[in-house]
Amino acid sequence: MKRDDFIFTIGYQGGVAIIDGNAKKKNSGASYKELAEKGLYKAAYCAVLEAGDAAALDEFIAFFNERVSGRTYGKEDLSRLFGVYGIPEGIARTQIID
Repeated sequence: MKRDDFIFTIGYQGGVAIIDGNAKKKNSGASYKELAEKGLYKAAYCAVLEAGDAAALDEFIAFFNERVSGRTYGKEDLSRLFGVYGIPEGIARTQIID
């Protein structure tokens, strides 16, 4: 699965990832910081997970807790909140919807 496909996935149906085509067109290639600044928190969280950078994850969590939530979330809390735990295995193709 390509980076931007994972970041803008809105759901799965079997082995198919459903992609938000409009969000992908507008924000393709954006960093997690840029996505977070635009209020695209789930996409920003996916970008951090995809990158696998622990420092970036800590930075995003701090940003989210300070500016958005008003409470203290950890990685597991954010995974539950956004419904994202990583790139799922078994995705055979993608479908873009507009």
